[in-house]
Amino acid sequence: MPQPRVVNVQLNPDELISFGDYAIRILAEGDSWFSWSQLNLVPSSNILQQLDFDAPSLVVNYAYSGDTIRRMSDFFRNGGFFVEMRSQKYDAILLSGGGNDIIDALYDYDSNSPLVLRPAATGDAHDARAYIDWARLNALTAYITANFRQIFQYRQHGPAANAGTPIVLHTYDYPTPRNAPASFMGIPAAGPWLLPALQKIGAPEALHIPVTKLLFDTVATTLLALNDPANGIHVVDTRKTIQAAALNTPGKSGDWINEIHPTTEGYANLAWKIGLSLAQLGLK
Repeated sequence: MPQPRVVNVQLNPDELISFGDYAIRILAEGDSWFSWSQLNLVPSSNILQQLDFDAPSLVVNYAYSGDTIRRMSDFFRNGGFFVEMRSQKYDAILLSGGGNDIIDALYDYDSNSPLVLRPAATGDAHDARAYIDWARLNALTAYITANFRQIFQYRQHGPAANAGTPIVLHTYDYPTPRNAPASFMGIPAAGPWLLPALQKIGAPEALHIPVTKLLFDTVATTLLALNDPANGIHVVDTRKTIQAAALNTPGKSGDWINEIHPTTEGYANLAWKIGLSLAQLGLK
């Protein structure tokens, strides 16, 4: 089946689009899982490029790597997306958000202090839960929820071209904390993200994966709580979809090209699962 034409607005804001040429038209906003291949690093792909449809399809994509749901929901910083959502009719809106919010909240390197992670000084050092500051994590997930709901509400603002358009978002599969930065020409260029934060708080290696799973399960639970098909909100659970990377591996391992980004094959498997949800909405 053919893959969609993906117009990356952040890279090519003046690219011409003839909407009448496409039977399926999708608006997207999100983070690196929708835009990873735009970086001049070792590229893999992204979820949007791996979608498959029988009919000619278009994705107008406002995503960029490193984006947070906080910025996505800010009309004054993301006005182009909201104007597009309110004025141009689409068949679905795809959102990818929350992953960078948790990554950014792991540890404050400027002040050398933990955020949602913490040393296990007051708990059982053999219990993964002891390395999470649950009050801060709960505050973060409440913030993620509020920002997504703000995006949902903007859909109803006039001229409200997409007031009845379904919104589809996804959870994140489990990354493995490891020394696998994104690289450019073999030189590390970004990351790793999880491993240094876990080392900073003194979490033993045996608990690196359990702590990470707790974090991403908490984010997943937050996102799944937004699922509301009656009001056009559909959340796809992508956990346990792709093969996890092994501990202590650099570079590609399993379905991951670096610590937090999948390979092309990994993105294809994630896109397949999201595609099932889109097919149920009549987009095939």
